Amino acid sequence: MEKQHELSLKTVIIGLVILVLAVVAFVWIIRMPASYKRVVVAKVNSQEITDADVQEMMNLASPWFKNSGVDITDRAVNDKMKKEALAVLVDDALMAQDAQTLGISTSTEAIEGAYNQAIASFPSKDEFTKSLGEIGLTEEGLHKKIADQMLIETYLENRLSLSTVSASDAEINAIYPSVASQLPAGQSEADSRNAVKDAIIKQKIQSSQTQLLAELRDKATVWIDSNWQ
Repeated sequence: MEKQHELSLKTVIIGLVILVLAVVAFVWIIRMPASYKRVVVAKVNSQEITDADVQEMMNLASPWFKNSGVDITDRAVNDKMKKEALAVLVDDALMAQDAQTLGISTSTEAIEGAYNQAIASFPSKDEFTKSLGEIGLTEEGLHKKIADQMLIETYLENRLSLSTVSASDAEINAIYPSVASQLPAGQSEADSRNAVKDAIIKQKIQSSQTQLLAELRDKATVWIDSNWQ
């Protein structure tokens, strides 16, 4: 279950940036005061990650927690999810640093397109700016988050060719009989087989990413404050 939470956090942050802005009044948000002194809770080579960085990710993921039935107000659950959010930030730093080393980048046009899409999801620019303020983000901060996440997506595609990952009929046939009874009732066989295919592809992608991150960690100097809560 912990890995499922971590993977979900990895894959939905950009979408949640928009969603949390739209429903900020209904989600659990913690705002750090301007005078707050950030505490370094991890380092990836020379890059520092602070408790405020972790809380910012938690804020962005609040709608996902709410929709998934995760009670983030529970202290034990909150501590667990903070550690998983920190793990995501460490992984992202590893990949971003490797992308920089390899000269991988994302086009300005693509970043601006995603940023403008976020703005367009609101009735007006004023509403967009107001919602950003509600979660303690500036337009510059949001722009950077989108750029950072798109860089990681570009990096993963470059390193792992994720768009070419597929599942053969033989692989689907090997799994389908054992999971058919667990699929939604009334679903056609074609749709069920497509669901199995998607699951196989996701598993392959997860495995490839896990292996890549293990290799990056072996080459990096990573420190995490094991006592931080």
